[in-house]
Amino acid sequence: MNLIQNESISNTIATATLPAGKYWIGDLSQVMEPRWDVVCNLMFDTDEEHNGMIEIDGLSLWFHPTGYGDGIFKAKTNTLPGSKKPRSGFSVDAGLIGIVPFELTDASQQDYSCGMTVTLSDVVTCTFENDLYSFRSGNGVLVIDAMPKILRMINGDYC
Repeated sequence: MNLIQNESISNTIATATLPAGKYWIGDLSQVMEPRWDVVCNLMFDTDEEHNGMIEIDGLSLWFHPTGYGDGIFKAKTNTLPGSKKPRSGFSVDAGLIGIVPFELTDASQQDYSCGMTVTLSDVVTCTFENDLYSFRSGNGVLVIDAMPKILRMINGDYC
């Protein structure tokens, strides 16, 4: 197993703000199947630089690469009202974690358990810094560790 950190990604600071609303947080590829090709094209559009914000059908979403690729990523803190973090962690298959308006998710998707659905009454500030994702809204915050569980176990600092 080759688990090498991409230093340039893990030390990046990226911040964006989204309006209040219902969102899904996790690996966007898990819930955006009909639009995933559109998302990928916008992500890798070499003509346009962006901070992880993408607009589709007039709605904005935000993402950032994990720096470690795929894996299971632990929520360190979750105080967002009315939300429940995934029991086993955030499952990532596309090497990124993000936040997407629920209206852009796949309506036929029956299992959202690899991420988290939340309704936020205040704007949400999305940040990636020092290997941590932060989704802050009002007095609540969700912090996801961008180092997968397996690396924490190898390093001996995961409990």
